[in-house]
Amino acid sequence: MKHIAIIGIALLMMACAKEETPLPSEVKNWFEITPTPGMDEVDQKIYAIWSQHRVGIFYNDTIGREDYGMVDTLGNPVYQYRVLQVTADMSASVYASWTRLNVKTPTDKQRLLPLLEFLDNVLLPIAEEVGIDVPAILLTQTFQQQSPVNRAWKVFRGANVIVIPLGPFSDAPAIQKEYKIEFLFSTMGQKFEADLAPYYAAAEEAVRATGYAGTIWSYMFSQFVSNYYEIHANMNFIENYATQMATLQSQLATLKAAYEAPGAPATAADAYARKIQEIVTKQGIMDNEQIWRNSFARYRPEAFGFLGLNSPAVTTSISSTPSKLLDVVLYFTLLVNNSMADLESAYGEFPLVMERFRLLQEFCSQHHIDIDAWR
Repeated sequence: MKHIAIIGIALLMMACAKEETPLPSEVKNWFEITPTPGMDEVDQKIYAIWSQHRVGIFYNDTIGREDYGMVDTLGNPVYQYRVLQVTADMSASVYASWTRLNVKTPTDKQRLLPLLEFLDNVLLPIAEEVGIDVPAILLTQTFQQQSPVNRAWKVFRGANVIVIPLGPFSDAPAIQKEYKIEFLFSTMGQKFEADLAPYYAAAEEAVRATGYAGTIWSYMFSQFVSNYYEIHANMNFIENYATQMATLQSQLATLKAAYEAPGAPATAADAYARKIQEIVTKQGIMDNEQIWRNSFARYRPEAFGFLGLNSPAVTTSISSTPSKLLDVVLYFTLLVNNSMADLESAYGEFPLVMERFRLLQEFCSQHHIDIDAWR
């Protein structure tokens, strides 16, 4: 049996070997696409993209192997496989699930052509215009990040590769715009992170003002607003007071009937008493409506500059803050899909949100990203 040692391209320059182990005379560019006889239409397109843009595109994360002349104790060759690092981003570990493309038949493989054309004519020119180096691109069927945020990305930056799933792609303008936005910030995010610093700092400083000194991005929102879930739950009750109180009264009537029934167990009385106390507690929340509304206005995500809720709805909550990448993608998506007047109408009661929209506009202007052209 051949034994396999798998290493990532990220370790390409860090080969360790004994003195007697033969090494290649020069470092190979594993991202280079070379033509082969009898290439089909898809591989021809991939080679044409390499020739034009110098970006390697792959539909398998294992992109090669190398024989360094090493053998195991039984004399079997030990290969080093070059694998694209998909599930780690540039700064931290990422837990994700993804599926490989099915390219077993010519028909299966030809499904890649529309996405390849989109890469060639739309996405890669964006990177060139902004001055971004794209190391390599891996095409997958799906990609679902699970931690630190749960999101099905259309473009995701791994450790040494940009991951782009085919599954969600279509010719619908709205879908293609999502690919463009995620591609823009997935590729440019780290290079221009210093220029985005004022945009991120606006939210960070608001959090620090609470006295919290820990992790901010991709972290539990309740860590710096300890009673956020209580505030949110109480606001949700206030917003839906009539419906929820009617439900409680109906439950109370059922428990009362069980309690008053002949031969009722002692537990029936306890359940009836607990429901009465629950109603009293809930009514107390409503009696202090303004206090809870003030607390919610002060501590809701938008008050810190996070796009966590759609103002003024309070039927959903956020469990954690977004990653820096997701944060800027959410803001930029709203920026290119709405006028500033529309954003003012939706978020005008949150000065920090509007300030971050303005800071992102300044960033785009600095890097010649025409927001109107993206609309």
